[in-house]
Amino acid sequence: MEAAGEARFHSFAVLVAVGALVLIGAGGMVTSTGSGLSVPDWPLSFGGFFPRMVGGVFFEHGHRMIAGAVALLTFALGLWAWIGRERRPVKVAAALCIGAIFLQALLGGLTVLLRLPPAVSILHAGLAQIVFGLLVTLSELSSGAYSSFSPSFSAPEALWGALALAIVYSQIIVGAVARHTGLWVGVHAFWAVSVALAVAMAASTALGSGSDFLRGPAYAAAALLPAQILLGVGSYWWLDSDAAPMGWLGGAVLRTAHVLVGALLLGACLVLALRASCRPRASAAA
Repeated sequence: MEAAGEARFHSFAVLVAVGALVLIGAGGMVTSTGSGLSVPDWPLSFGGFFPRMVGGVFFEHGHRMIAGAVALLTFALGLWAWIGRERRPVKVAAALCIGAIFLQALLGGLTVLLRLPPAVSILHAGLAQIVFGLLVTLSELSSGAYSSFSPSFSAPEALWGALALAIVYSQIIVGAVARHTGLWVGVHAFWAVSVALAVAMAASTALGSGSDFLRGPAYAAAALLPAQILLGVGSYWWLDSDAAPMGWLGGAVLRTAHVLVGALLLGACLVLALRASCRPRASAAA
């Protein structure tokens, strides 16, 4: 495909990834405001497509509308990848994105129809991060920054990047358990130490390598880590504070920001692991 077409595809992939991040935020607000069953039916809302957007319906139906838009954009992106591109890694990533977003929609429906069972809600939250990660991967692979895509984790930067990615994702799952069941709050706080150590080591190792190709995601991870810790502490404090500003809505925004920054940290670690494990083009490495 010509360079202009590749650039347009990459830009569209980035747009869809941003949309998935917005969707995670919308889902976070549904959970944080307790609006999960404000609309009791699915896939329709009170038997129609456009209910009155009041109270919890604003958050729940708004989340569904954003989810529908992201799903359509993901299907369009996948179709474009298979029709207009030849590189196999991009096609595989696009196919995985379509499969994941379809499964995510089904889990979203089940959470409503089964009346918010914790196990399904946790799976829904965990898969949302996987969808975002797959779209980030597709965006990265379509950037044209790689001379080949044959991952090798022999380099220390790649090993630390992959380890940080796995630990951050496990922390996201533990956090989802805490949000949907009230359990494992202490585990979530304790495991944050492991996240901090792994991300710090991944970022410092990448920066120490002197590679310009790794500098962007390494700096992003290093900046997001303290922000995420502060948001986590603030979210925990807000649970026990009756005098918190903005009341319940402020707490919902703070907890959702914690979820969003967690997703961004996951994305930064993912890009770092990808870049450290694959060979860049000479122009990207320079």
